[in-house]
Amino acid sequence: TSTASATAKQLCELFTSCVPTTKKMTEAERIEASLFEKPSSNGGSKHSVNAAVSDEAAWMARSGVALALEACGRGGALDAASGDLSLVLPFILEKGLTDKDDTVRPQMRAAGIGLIEGFAAEHLDTLLPILENEMERKPTKGMSESELERFDWRQQGAVVFLGTTAKQLPKDDPKIMTTVERLGAALMTPSESVQRSVADCMAPLIAKMRAQAGPLLDEYLAKATTGKTYGDRRGAAYGLSAVVKGLGIAALKQHNVMGTLEEACKGTTIAGKQGALFAFECLVARLGLLF
Repeated sequence: TSTASATAKQLCELFTSCVPTTKKMTEAERIEASLFEKPSSNGGSKHSVNAAVSDEAAWMARSGVALALEACGRGGALDAASGDLSLVLPFILEKGLTDKDDTVRPQMRAAGIGLIEGFAAEHLDTLLPILENEMERKPTKGMSESELERFDWRQQGAVVFLGTTAKQLPKDDPKIMTTVERLGAALMTPSESVQRSVADCMAPLIAKMRAQAGPLLDEYLAKATTGKTYGDRRGAAYGLSAVVKGLGIAALKQHNVMGTLEEACKGTTIAGKQGALFAFECLVARLGLLF
C-alpha cells in the first residue's frame, strides 16, 4: 500500500479537474467569444460542439474516478494509516454527492458505501466523527434552489453513510443510540428524499437497540399527529414506520399505534388528520403485506 495514498490524492485531483466550470462570462467576454467562434460545416458552432464533447469526456472521467474509488474501498487498496480515509470520505461528501451528473452521483454514493464496508470494522473511530460532523450541517438562509438541491443530495448520502457505518457497531453499543438520535434530527429536514433515506437506515439499527426503542416510537407517534409543521409530521411518520419495522409488527399493538392514529383521523384538527394519514402511508410502504 506504499502508493495507495498517492493514488487516492491523484483520483481526487482528477475528479476535481474534470468538473465543468460554473463561472459566468461577463458581457465583454461573451462578445469576444462569439467573435472568435468558427462555424462548423453544418452551420453550427465549433466552439459549442467542442464544449459538448468536453462535457461528455468530463463526466465519463468523473464516473471512472467514482468506480475506481469504490474498487479501492472494497478492495482495501487505501492506506488508512496515511490518512486516506480522512481524505477520501470528506471528498466524496463534498464533491461526489453534489455532482451535477445523474450517473456520477449514485456512483460516488456507491464509492462511499464501498469505502465504509471495506474499512468500518477496523476504523470506526476515524469514520464516525467525519459523518457525525457532516450531520451537523444545516442549510443556510438565502440558499438558491440549486444550492438547496445539492444540500439535500449531500445530506441524503451522509445519512446512508452514517447508517452503513453504524451497522458495524455491536448490539447495544451506546453509539447506536447516539447515531439513531442524529438520524432522528435529520428526519425533521423538510426533504422527503432525506426523510426516506433516514427511515431506511434507521430500521436495522432499531433492531439492535430494542430495549431503548419504545420511548422513541411513542415520541414519533405523538409528533406525527401533533407536529407543528408539515415537515415535522411527515418526518415523524417516516420515523414511526422505521421504529415499527425495527421492533416488529407486534409493536403496533404494544404501543396502541392504530388506536392513536384512528383517533387522530376522527379528530378536529387538519394537522392531526394529515399526520395520521402520513403515518398510515409510511407504515404500508415499509411493512407491506405485514401491515
